[in-house]
Amino acid sequence: MVLYLDDLIISKINWPSSCNTNDAAKALISHLQNICTEAGLLSCHNKSSERAINNQEWFDSECVSMKRKKCKLLNDFRATSNADILQEYVKTKQNFNKLCETKQKQHKENKKTELCNIAKTGDSCKFWKLIKSVISKSNIPRSNISSEEWKTYFSDLLNPEIIDKDVNFSEFVDNFVQAHNTECDLCIDENFSYLDSDITSEEILSEIKKLKNNKSPGEDGLSGEFYKCLSSTLLPVLLKLFNEIFHTGDFPECWSTAIVVYHFYVL
Repeated sequence: MVLYLDDLIISKINWPSSCNTNDAAKALISHLQNICTEAGLLSCHNKSSERAINNQEWFDSECVSMKRKKCKLLNDFRATSNADILQEYVKTKQNFNKLCETKQKQHKENKKTELCNIAKTGDSCKFWKLIKSVISKSNIPRSNISSEEWKTYFSDLLNPEIIDKDVNFSEFVDNFVQAHNTECDLCIDENFSYLDSDITSEEILSEIKKLKNNKSPGEDGLSGEFYKCLSSTLLPVLLKLFNEIFHTGDFPECWSTAIVVYHFYVL
């Protein structure tokens, strides 16, 4: 998969020659999405159909054995119409249903215990992975909170009110520097001049390495793992894009969009 992506990116990504950073970022994301789709199609292979099996975790060998016994008794009764076999079949079926019910309850209790233990460790990735493994989509409760209420909540949460909107940040910094001795000016001139220099390849690679795995991507669908796997291939494009943003101050609008998905689970 990575080899497919690597070849496709090298052959297909071209930096837009005459567009602003918004258009450039959108073009880059569109290229990467199309490349991922094409690479996925190239790497797909047909799988032969397999016989459906019971994939419930709690359905163990004991359940399989009793189910086979139940089915055999039913087939024997159909072949012979023997009353004794029918009676044994009915009893076996009842025992099988009770066994499945017991196995399900025990499995659920074990998962609850495992969930509590994981919650204590603070590993959110394992926590939600376990949640998804024990709750089916049909069992997910519905929320009575409207979409508009959620929108208002997150708008207030992520956009806190600014106490004084008239404060000029640049003026504030100038006043702060002037209020201190001249050593501060010397310190800024001598030690922080690199802040005005171009973003380097090393800086980009360093930040890509810091990206966390198993995190949801943004609206472009490109995860941190994607950039890690293809960091060397994407580096020239990212370097040019980031420095263009750095020099123009034109931040892509698509990078300011977050996708919030709320979940409700009841164990």
